[in-house]
This record gives sequence, structure tokens and C-alpha cells, in this order.
Amino acid sequence: MMSSLLIGCSTFKLDTVDDNVAYRGSKSVKALAIPPGLSTPDFDPTFAVAPQESSGGRQVKIIKLDDGTNAIATNEAPLEVWKRLETLLPNLNLRIQNKDAEKATYTVLYNSGDDSFIPRKGWINRALGLEKENTVNEDDEVYSVKVARKENVTFVGIFPEKNAKPAIADKLLAQLKLDLEL
Repeated sequence: MMSSLLIGCSTFKLDTVDDNVAYRGSKSVKALAIPPGLSTPDFDPTFAVAPQESSGGRQVKIIKLDDGTNAIATNEAPLEVWKRLETLLPNLNLRIQNKDAEKATYTVLYNSGDDSFIPRKGWINRALGLEKENTVNEDDEVYSVKVARKENVTFVGIFPEKNAKPAIADKLLAQLKLDLEL
């Protein structure tokens, strides 16, 4: 059955890339100017476009905090962000070890060797129920994911803890931003 599917896909050329757009001939254009009378938000120097009705009015941006770390700023309610994180964090290959609703913090585990096609070591034990998903392995990186609210802005930060790398935290934050926009 699988071979029939593969033959069918190649017959209809579903995986063919079409290069009709002439990207090589493109030229630089002058930057757009912000029209007079419009202002930029305080937390980001870029111009804020009024949200479309179809997007539900959700705005999500990556900002720099006073201490120099990156965070996500959104106009979504903190409780909604908190609830969505429980679904979104596992999509980033992060395993939730602990969640503290009072502090609005998730403690997550990340293994840079994890791959969606290659199971982590111990996967048989987890499948049999002998090892829990939130068991910390020696090569796991531990991050804190925190949700906070100031004025009308909800902030989400990913902070390195045990064995964790700030560069990975920034990459995870960038991916989380894309997921929160949806």
C-alpha cells in the first residue's frame, strides 16, 4: 500500500519545486516611512499595525528585557497564555517536569539530542510505564518558562537553568512566538 502511495505522488508531481519566480533579478527598494500622526508602541521600536478582525486581535512580539534577555510580549490574557503553553511546550520538544500555577512557571526539560524520529534513551521504559516523562536524565537541559503581566502586556520568558544554554533558550523563544501567533 505504501509503495502505491509513493508511486501516486510521483505521478502527480506533488513534491516538485517550481522555480518560476525570478528572485535573482530582484532589486532593493526604499524602506517604507511611518505616516505622520502615527506612533510606535513603547516596548518595540517597530510600527504596530492594527490587528485584523480575523486574527482575533492577538499581537505577539519578541522584546528585550532590562537585563538583556529576550521575552515574548503579547496582548493576550496571562491565563490564556498559561493554558496554551501546556500544549505548545511539548510541540517544541520540551517535556514539562513541573508547573506552578501560583508562580506562573513551568519547569521544562530539553534534550538537544532529541529528534522526533529517534526516541530518547529509556523510551521502552516510558512506554511500559516504568519511567515517567518528566524524569531528568543527565544530558537534559532544564529551563524555566515564566508568564508575567505588567499593565496590559503579558510576558513569556524562557530562562536557562541546569545544563541549559541561553542560545537554545532564544531559539525556543522564537519558535514559541510563532506558535503563540496562531
